[in-house]
Amino acid sequence: RVLFRSPGRAQATPLLFIHGAYTAAWCWEEHFLPFFAEAGYAAYALSLSGHGATPGRKHLDSFSINDYVKDVVAT
Repeated sequence: RVLFRSPGRAQATPLLFIHGAYTAAWCWEEHFLPFFAEAGYAAYALSLSGHGATPGRKHLDSFSINDYVKDVVAT
C-alpha cells in the first residue's frame, strides 16, 4: 500500500517514506505526509511486503532485505 499526499505547490524532488520494524505506511500519515505536502513535496509512504495491508503478513519471517528493496524499486 502506498499513501500519497499531493503538494499545494510543487517541489522538484518527491519524498518516499519507508517504515521500520513493527509498523507500516500509516506511521507517516498523521504528521509527516501532511507536513511535507504543505511544504510542496509529493510525499509518499510505502508499506513493505508483509506489513500493513500488503499480502504476505502470515509469512513475514520469510521476507528478506532483497524483497524490501524490490518493493522500493517497484514504487
